Amino acid sequence: MTPRVGPTAERRMTLHAVREIARQHLGSAPTRIAELSGGLSNEVFRLEHRRGRFVVRLGRSPATYEGYLKEQWAVARAGTVGVPTPAIIHVGNDIGPAPYMLSRSVNGREAWRHPDRSAVLRAMGAMLARIHRVRTAGYGSAFDRAVRRLGGPTRWRDFLDHELRIDDRLAALSRHRLLPPRKLRRLRDVLESGPRASVRTVLNHGDMRLKNVLVDARGAIATILDWDQAYSNVPHWDLAIALHDLTIDEKDELLAGYGMSASAFALAAPLIAALNLINYGAHLPAADAGDRQVRLDRLRRRLSGALDLYSLE
Repeated sequence: MTPRVGPTAERRMTLHAVREIARQHLGSAPTRIAELSGGLSNEVFRLEHRRGRFVVRLGRSPATYEGYLKEQWAVARAGTVGVPTPAIIHVGNDIGPAPYMLSRSVNGREAWRHPDRSAVLRAMGAMLARIHRVRTAGYGSAFDRAVRRLGGPTRWRDFLDHELRIDDRLAALSRHRLLPPRKLRRLRDVLESGPRASVRTVLNHGDMRLKNVLVDARGAIATILDWDQAYSNVPHWDLAIALHDLTIDEKDELLAGYGMSASAFALAAPLIAALNLINYGAHLPAADAGDRQVRLDRLRRRLSGALDLYSLE
């Protein structure tokens, strides 16, 4: 019978792996290890070392190895167009039981804490435009390490069917009466029409929001974090996510930094809105959630457009 590993023994194994990662890639053990908040997918540790301050992320499952490789690739590609990103030293799965990523600790304050949010959002828009200079092939989030490429289906139609699974998401929106039949038909039409033929796929950060950005005292971008949602898609995908949480004025600031004119945004807006709406079909309240009905009612109000005080549609 295999002996059971208790929490204390498991913690010792984890810390041993962190020390060994430092020894192999930094030349010696760290002088201090501090555990940070890591979320569902990672355990995160800050290392004090004679060579500086570093961060080790340990994946909670073997599958995170592919995600780390994708992040490493995306960060390197974004760096070629002048985007400030974490300095990733090594990604591996050869030390301890978990995949790991070793990177330099980054300086800066959380962007959402900066007093001049308008300046921060303009800077974020400018950085998003830079990221979108990186050309990719196909649609999707899968990383093919054999050819060092991010992508998936090569056709928009296949992306809708196999990556986004719009039939399932539309059915979920319909089943919970979150959109009336007329709007569901319009949503399908916009998605199936897709982007204009001249719009090419590019690197998408996948979660370009204030929580994933560090800034300096002036509000300039110091580092863009959390590339685990990196995606190959048209820019509309990133814009739908980046604009989602912002007020009307904040949206204007980000788009000004991005360099998108009012007329250009008017052309892009239907697809941006459609991608925003269809994503709700994959994130509905769980059936056993105690406040499920209240949350569904709020979603109906939001998706109805009733909260949009700038349109009489």
